[in-house]
Amino acid sequence: MIRQHNHGAWFKSSYSSGQGACIEVSLASESAAFRDSKDPLRPSVKVSRAAWSRFVRESADTR
Repeated sequence: MIRQHNHGAWFKSSYSSGQGACIEVSLASESAAFRDSKDPLRPSVKVSRAAWSRFVRESADTR
């Protein structure tokens, strides 16, 4: 689901490189949103915290 997001502070992935190919994340108690750090004015993608946690966990397993 893509929509505007109004949680608060955005932070970049700790795995981001200086190349600009990274995402920014904003967390709230029940949801997480992420966006392209190169184009922060575009709408973000909002998902449940459970979905975000699963994504992070499974991404870590593939490293």
